[in-house]
Amino acid sequence: MKLGSTMIALALLLGGCTEKSNVFIALDSDFLSFRSWPRYMLGSEPLAGHPPGPRFGYLSHAAPKGAKEYPVGTMIVKTIEPPGAPATDWEVFAMAKRGGDFNPGGARNWEFLRLKILPPNDVPHIVTRGLTAADPDDGGPGYFDQLGQDFINMCNGCHGTGDSARTDHVLSPALQPGM
Repeated sequence: MKLGSTMIALALLLGGCTEKSNVFIALDSDFLSFRSWPRYMLGSEPLAGHPPGPRFGYLSHAAPKGAKEYPVGTMIVKTIEPPGAPATDWEVFAMAKRGGDFNPGGARNWEFLRLKILPPNDVPHIVTRGLTAADPDDGGPGYFDQLGQDFINMCNGCHGTGDSARTDHVLSPALQPGM
């Protein structure tokens, strides 16, 4: 599995993202500056499938005004930033618009990622990725809801519905395309 990821990374470094393939695979380096991207307050009320705390969204670049979808290569990072906590203690989720008909049965063209901010330089690192970015540190397939129930289908459970397709599978109104 690790060899496959290395091969993908090598192919991207050598060939890059071409218009013909229209595929983007996010790497650690793509998230290095996410804290300098436009930041949006998303709320602090409990949200099913996520730990409690104030949530913020970071958007790599906005979609054109009136657009119904983000272009391939767009990245959205959502953090849960407890007051006074260092960045290394934040919960960090991300979506990358991968394209290439990735995730056709869920949030079409989006890949989900979990990041961890690593000391000593507060550098973001991709911990896990895919159709569902299960966090290996939580002892199971992913997060649990506020009642301790296993959160069904993980990321695609909310982002991959027919209703969410109308907003390019982006649920937070402040981050939806074309706003």
